[in-house]
Amino acid sequence: MTTLSAGGLEVITLNGQAGVFTAISDSSIPVYTGQYHVIPKTEGQELPTKNTRLTRNITVAAVPYYETGNDCGTTVYIAENTEDE
Repeated sequence: MTTLSAGGLEVITLNGQAGVFTAISDSSIPVYTGQYHVIPKTEGQELPTKNTRLTRNITVAAVPYYETGNDCGTTVYIAENTEDE
């Protein structure tokens, strides 16, 4: 492992069986302040994470899926709105 530091920037390089990995930490990059739990919608969404540091993983909820039996068979509801929105 090699660690280089200069100002607020720290570069760590790890050599191992799987290859070489480099992690860069820069305290001057702002922390992401948006949502960390996302509920899927029928239209696209974009999280403004570019040029920010994440403090934890972003999770995306499962797409809601419901089935209802009726005389004609089964009705399936995919990505219906939920009360969590």
